[in-house]
Amino acid sequence: MSSRIVVKNLPKHITEERFRGHFSGKGEVTDAKLMYTERGQFRRFGFVGYRSEDEALAAQQYFNNSFIDTSKVSVEIAKPFGDASLPRAWSVYTKGTTLYNQVHGVQQEKKKPVEEKKGQKAIRTLYEELLADNQDDPRFKEFLQVMAPRANNKTWTNDDYSEWHTTEQAAVNSAVAARREQLESKVTPAKSSKSASKKTAASAVDAEPTEGQDSGSGLSDMEWLRKHMSTKVDLDDVDGDDDADMNDEQPTPTVDEDTAGQDGSEAAGNTTDLAVAVASIVSQIQDTGRLFIRNLPYLATEEDLRAAFEKFGPLSEVHMPISKDTKRPKGFAYVLYLLPEHAVSAYRAMDNKVFLGRLLHVLPGKEKPQEREAGDSLAGFKSDVKKERDAKKKALAG
Repeated sequence: MSSRIVVKNLPKHITEERFRGHFSGKGEVTDAKLMYTERGQFRRFGFVGYRSEDEALAAQQYFNNSFIDTSKVSVEIAKPFGDASLPRAWSVYTKGTTLYNQVHGVQQEKKKPVEEKKGQKAIRTLYEELLADNQDDPRFKEFLQVMAPRANNKTWTNDDYSEWHTTEQAAVNSAVAARREQLESKVTPAKSSKSASKKTAASAVDAEPTEGQDSGSGLSDMEWLRKHMSTKVDLDDVDGDDDADMNDEQPTPTVDEDTAGQDGSEAAGNTTDLAVAVASIVSQIQDTGRLFIRNLPYLATEEDLRAAFEKFGPLSEVHMPISKDTKRPKGFAYVLYLLPEHAVSAYRAMDNKVFLGRLLHVLPGKEKPQEREAGDSLAGFKSDVKKERDAKKKALAG
């Protein structure tokens, strides 16, 4: 069980100080966080972290279905990051959901087709070899034609049409030609007269030039060509304007260009980038065996860290820096393992996990710097300027 609780349906005007003070009555609060969108809009829920799981359970039972002002809040035990029992995300603010992709214009990657099994590959290879060996056999071709699916053949043709003799094909062709002539001879006189009148009217229209139309007499070949070229360009311009007007009438969703570009790149390479980042972190931890742990509560002590990280292997050192001004921990620490393999196991198990009511962030730590000797400002090495100055002092001293 986790030592954090999630509080839903909070009032819109609540502040973080009031939020922390309201839930501090049932235990020592180590973290209180209200959730906002990227544009600063309050999402009306938040997280509260307690020092122990018992305090979190007591707060959940006490504050659940209670009221803050006029809002009835729902309090639940927060589940760890990446828990298998978490429901599927659906919010428009959560990256990777369908609503988020639609609003930000993120294109989802198409799933790769499942690779064929070994048995299917063997059958396909055998089929191709059989076709190559019998491609000239007429009986094999006939067998393939008979066994072909009905969907690949035309339903209005006979199966043995390709095997007809030339005499039978000639008889069919003559019958089709006779039927066509019979249909053409049954054209009504009224229809023929109408078509004739249309042809005469069309010829008359073609013969008479329309108003503003030049017959072409008196124009040189170059002038005639230029005239027709300009007419073609004008028509293209008119068509382009019509298309632009149609496109303007269609509404397009407004999307923030900066966020859309960033989200698209993250969605396109999310899985690959995550695997590469994890592999790089693991390699760095294997080199040093040192972990950098941040987002620690100020009340955490070295004993608490040792108790949480010693279960993965023997520790060589636990260092928690103290602020000179406040004399309190700075909120981060370094943990050094005797064996780098134990450090890798601790990173995989403790990253994004709840510790004293807060989510830990575990990163690879750099190697511990070597201690300098007393009076040696450059770890045993002097610059050329200092060497020259010391040489001058010795020369003047005689």
